[in-house]
Amino acid sequence: MSDLHLYLSPHADDVALSCGGRIFDQTQHGAVAHVVTFFAATPPPMAFSDFAEGQHAKWQTQQDAMAERRAEDRAAYAVLGAEPLYLDHFDCIYRLHPQTGAPMYASEEGIFGEVDPAEAEWHETLAERIAPIAGLPRPDLTLYAPLTVGHHVDHQLIWRAAHALLSRGYRLTLYEDHPYAMRAGMLDAALAGQPALQPEVVHISDAAMDARIAAIACYRSQIKTLFGDLATMEAEVRAYCQTLAGGVGYAERYWRPAKDGA
Repeated sequence: MSDLHLYLSPHADDVALSCGGRIFDQTQHGAVAHVVTFFAATPPPMAFSDFAEGQHAKWQTQQDAMAERRAEDRAAYAVLGAEPLYLDHFDCIYRLHPQTGAPMYASEEGIFGEVDPAEAEWHETLAERIAPIAGLPRPDLTLYAPLTVGHHVDHQLIWRAAHALLSRGYRLTLYEDHPYAMRAGMLDAALAGQPALQPEVVHISDAAMDARIAAIACYRSQIKTLFGDLATMEAEVRAYCQTLAGGVGYAERYWRPAKDGA
């Protein structure tokens, strides 16, 4: 039986941005990689907050922003050889408070702040969505979840869901959220709030590096916001991966809980 790698992605783009090289090498060597994206559902017709409308304008999407982002995502995973799956939850910019009906996250400070108390226990429900996809814990299965570099609320929720699964015996690896991990001080800030973790530097092939760049380039709606342009994206990602590899080839870095249930 081939090893199964189940990547948990808050949004359409997070895993390809962060793990594209490793995924490409895994699938090229016969492993199976699935990417489960949690917050990519199209919201119902509604009056979007000014912040959500501003995000749509930055992304330069048309009527259905989430459909366009899912299409970008499928194109990226076609490059990497992974199978994308999408759950029916809304991005934080669309979620409304269950009592007041007001947007819960309506600013940059909001989406990179703390999880709203109304969602404090939601990660347990999110974990329950993954368990039947993953099946029972077993040696050939690894779950990958965000380290929460950047402190985005949706990433925090998936981190919590992944740790709920860790407590049930699943093997867990945390990935460095990109592009935030490349920004000064952000990785250290994320690590400071974590339980004991062990770093894992994974060297990737030149072909995998090329595939990661090509996959990221599929996210047309995100490139300007995250990097400015394609040339800057490629230069930054290659330079970071070269640094992790010690200047010889390319690498990605992951983090494993000291006791990961393996």
